[in-house]
Amino acid sequence: MALFPYQRCSMPIKRNVNIGAVGIAGPFNLDPSIGPFNVAIQVFVPNGTNPAGVGAVTAAYSVEFTLDDLSNPDGSPNQNARWVTDPQFPVGSTATITGNYFAPISAVRVNVANIAGGNIELKMRQSDTIN
Repeated sequence: MALFPYQRCSMPIKRNVNIGAVGIAGPFNLDPSIGPFNVAIQVFVPNGTNPAGVGAVTAAYSVEFTLDDLSNPDGSPNQNARWVTDPQFPVGSTATITGNYFAPISAVRVNVANIAGGNIELKMRQSDTIN
C-alpha cells in the first residue's frame, strides 16, 4: 500500500511492565527531545479475581517523575536525581489511573507501598516525532 505524502509512519515508544513487589519499579526512561512531547501512562490494577482465581489484587502505589538526567556526563548513574510524586498518581493510589505528560520529563517510576494477590501493570506510550 502506497502512502500519500502527508501520511507518515511513526512507531510509539511503549513499555508494559508487571510489578508484583513492594518498592521502587523503574526508573523508566523517556525521550524529552521528541517534539511534541506526549506520553500516556497507566497503572492498571486488576479488579475481580487474579489469574489464580484467588481474591482480587490490592495495591497502594504512587508514580514519581524526574526532570534530571539519569546519567552523569561520564555515563555513570546519577545518584542525585530528584523525584517528585505525580499529583495524577498520588501516594496511596489503589485503583487503575491513566494520566498524561505534555511537558518534557526524563523518567518515571512506580513506588509500591503494598501489594497482594498478584501484579499491577505499568503501561506507557510516548509518541515519536513525524518530522
